[in-house]
Amino acid sequence: MKLYGRIMNGKIVYDYPQNEARLLDSLDGKRVKVVITKHTQRKPRSIEQNAYYWGVVVNILGNDLGYDPEEMHDALLVEHSLDRTTTPPKVKRTSTMTSEEMGQYIDRVIRWAAVEMGIIIPEAT
Repeated sequence: MKLYGRIMNGKIVYDYPQNEARLLDSLDGKRVKVVITKHTQRKPRSIEQNAYYWGVVVNILGNDLGYDPEEMHDALLVEHSLDRTTTPPKVKRTSTMTSEEMGQYIDRVIRWAAVEMGIIIPEAT
């Protein structure tokens, strides 16, 4: 479990103190490792990216290749977002991607569609 908070007057003030209490209770008497790092906010994929991906990219590819939207999405994830640096390889879901990662993912899918499938996907407007 990760706890988030702020350093204020030399003390940690947790964002959700109830989580801190629950975690500390569960670890009572056990050795622990505490690591404090500066938290940086990740910019999640945008609503526009998600709408373009589902409404244009997934829709066109699914219609042309005979898949329903969920099947097409799952197939694209396995083909284009597989993290092969982990064992076993894991699929990175679009819901966890940053806006930069989502943009790169969409670009990979569009290139693949054009080169491998001969399907041209219009650019986002």
